[in-house]
Amino acid sequence: MLNLIGCKKINMSNYKNQKPSIPLDELIKNTRKNQKKYVSPISAVMGIIKRKDEFLVVKKKKESEYWALVAGFVEAGESIEKAIEREVKEETNIKARTKKIIGTFPYFDEKILIMIVLELEYISGKVKADDDIEVASWVKLSKNKMKPGTLGRYIFTKWFLKT
Repeated sequence: MLNLIGCKKINMSNYKNQKPSIPLDELIKNTRKNQKKYVSPISAVMGIIKRKDEFLVVKKKKESEYWALVAGFVEAGESIEKAIEREVKEETNIKARTKKIIGTFPYFDEKILIMIVLELEYISGKVKADDDIEVASWVKLSKNKMKPGTLGRYIFTKWFLKT
């Protein structure tokens, strides 16, 4: 069960095996039709994982000057917990478990996103960059190693930086 900050735990087991009431191709068609009517953000996740005094961070191939938090898109039918755990495994080879939701944030990049930021617990694995990642590592992080003006830097500074 996931613990939202300041909220009691909710048992979501009844919803884990929920199936659409219509065929998948019709569900996708209806979703795309609705998106023409409404500007709906794309769901994305970002994770922060701390092990001792180090954080798991990545440098993306397209922007390798600064460290960033692991992030990615939520796939259709996937929970946010499974999405961030999958992204962490794909990008860094680390197995992690979601601890709590830090918050949700509007995010404007090349698309309109709703970024759901989660804190994860390290379970196992040796760091290995993969997917669209150039470098993945455990680092003693300071805000100066993260790109100014980014959501990752804001999250890190507001919730995890020791002053």
